[in-house]
Amino acid sequence: VKRAPTVVFFLDGRLVGRLDWPFTEAKLVHGLDELATTPRAGPWQYLGAVVSLGTFTTLEGEPVNLDELPGPVVLSFFNPLCSPCWEAFPILIEARRDVAVVLILLASHALSGDDRQVLREAGLRVVLDDEGELAQALAVRVTPTYVIRDGKGVIRWIREGAVELKELRRAVLVFPGE
Repeated sequence: VKRAPTVVFFLDGRLVGRLDWPFTEAKLVHGLDELATTPRAGPWQYLGAVVSLGTFTTLEGEPVNLDELPGPVVLSFFNPLCSPCWEAFPILIEARRDVAVVLILLASHALSGDDRQVLREAGLRVVLDDEGELAQALAVRVTPTYVIRDGKGVIRWIREGAVELKELRRAVLVFPGE
């Protein structure tokens, strides 16, 4: 940016456009309209959409159809090699008091025996996604990623990266069950 005011439009970390001074209100409105209609990358493209999740296997080896879980449900994409995932783990345990939490476990081969025990004792439903099928279906790019899906299968909230319990609880309260 060489002069001010300059307006730079970013979406999902990528440059969508910019307006250098002088610009008119009409050009600013047009730029904002273009930004609003630009396709989003990553999981946000599914906000407001009904998404079928399918059947997966739990850590205990049992099948679970994620589409049959009553909503709202927090899906937490978790990689055992991701330290922010482990740092957020206590938040998920606390959040399960307010909402169903499903831990979508990527790379379960990286779990130690102790890690498996910690996951089992947490009281969360742990689902294996070793092939990344569910992560790919929802365009998950980083771990942790959190997705709230309501009881009708609609994706209502997404957060990439760390989340605080207060923020997660607020999001759950906005999208209660049916």
